[in-house]
Amino acid sequence: MSDGSEARMRGRWWLPGKKARRLGGELTHTASEGITLTVDGSFPPPPRQPPRITAPHDYDVILGVTDSGREVTLLRVIESSSRSTQQGRTSQTLVSDRGLLGRHVERLNDVRFRSVELRFAHLSRWAREVTAIERANGFRWRSALAAQTPRVVTPGATIHLSLRSEGTSSTREETLREIIALAYQPESPIDLKELEDRVWRPFQDLMTFVALESSPLVGLRVCLAEEKPTALIDPWCEMLVSGHTVGIGDEKPRRHGGFLFGLSQYPGGFQKLVPAWLSLFAEFTMPVSLFLASDYAPFTYVERRFAEAVQAVEGYHRTTQRSVVPQEHKDLIDRILAAVAPGDRKWLGQKLQNSHEPSLLERLNDLIVEAGRPFKPILAAWPDLAQAVRDTRNAQTHVVERKDKRITDPARLADAIDIVRWMLRACFLRRLGLDAETADGLIDGNLEFQWVRRRA
Repeated sequence: MSDGSEARMRGRWWLPGKKARRLGGELTHTASEGITLTVDGSFPPPPRQPPRITAPHDYDVILGVTDSGREVTLLRVIESSSRSTQQGRTSQTLVSDRGLLGRHVERLNDVRFRSVELRFAHLSRWAREVTAIERANGFRWRSALAAQTPRVVTPGATIHLSLRSEGTSSTREETLREIIALAYQPESPIDLKELEDRVWRPFQDLMTFVALESSPLVGLRVCLAEEKPTALIDPWCEMLVSGHTVGIGDEKPRRHGGFLFGLSQYPGGFQKLVPAWLSLFAEFTMPVSLFLASDYAPFTYVERRFAEAVQAVEGYHRTTQRSVVPQEHKDLIDRILAAVAPGDRKWLGQKLQNSHEPSLLERLNDLIVEAGRPFKPILAAWPDLAQAVRDTRNAQTHVVERKDKRITDPARLADAIDIVRWMLRACFLRRLGLDAETADGLIDGNLEFQWVRRRA
């Protein structure tokens, strides 16, 4: 997944414990399409499995060795198709989205990790100011990061930025490439699901948040928990992964807006940012996911982007205003129910059950207040923005046919989406511990936000 092209590997493949019945075939891997294995022949039908908590699959593990001698382990494999010819030959195609390159593991339950290292598309640029300096001869040398690696100890893990170099040489020149990654070392080994939920997802969301666009995972190395470190064997093996949040290559073209903030701009640096982000992510997991959905899938309909933005606002506000129903509101409901006929009380009580919840208009107005000073010029030019967003959401959700301030122009709707999403960014910055002046300065100074403000 890191060499920038589709990988093709011919080899021999077998089920655990059945190496004598190995089959020839070819494995292909791309970041978007995943892993496809086509074998000459077919594996025995998988045994009947009890209902699974995880996604269904046919084979827990398929092992292989490529013609070049590299060990491969495919995980959670699904049979895609099989066919037979008139001559009696058969072939089978299997797919997977997870695998290990360089190791054999015969049981899925043994796939546990004592260390992982992740690279994201924009990490090297984002952390460049504190990790490396450029020499005139073109070599990039270790500097601040090599001298003192920033480390964060959180409940259950130690997290730091890692720096390693990969050299390439030719007849004319030698190039040293510096690779910056995020290293995660849990106190106890973690499995695949824990890797995705506790490490991959929150830190990819952090990089996407600061990059203002999707920051794909472009490299993942792991150390298996069952292996004992030795001086002669590299403990790291590459993990093959795929999906819409997985990419290829170290960098990708940046949009004009630049980063929301660089690592060196955050007060306290890496040691303060990581705990603050993990705390924010734990509290606002669903609002953050809805907010970043348009970054991970930017080429979608404007109505969907609008719905995601409004749902993110509602989720954010509900989380910040989480509280019990005020006693005076309970007393009001009791008085209302006492005044109606007994036969109507159950129906009316159900209708009043969530009557203490703020309306969407109230939530939007609270968001505007929290977002702060950078949005005052926008609201001066578009004073009924909150009402327009409310009416548009109601029209989409309830198919209301009436004249109101709903936004019918798709271009104007896109403007409203951008404004609401920038307001959420401003609120998240404050939740990361930045004071109002620093957060306002980051928003005001961003070129992409300036363009949004001019459009408004």
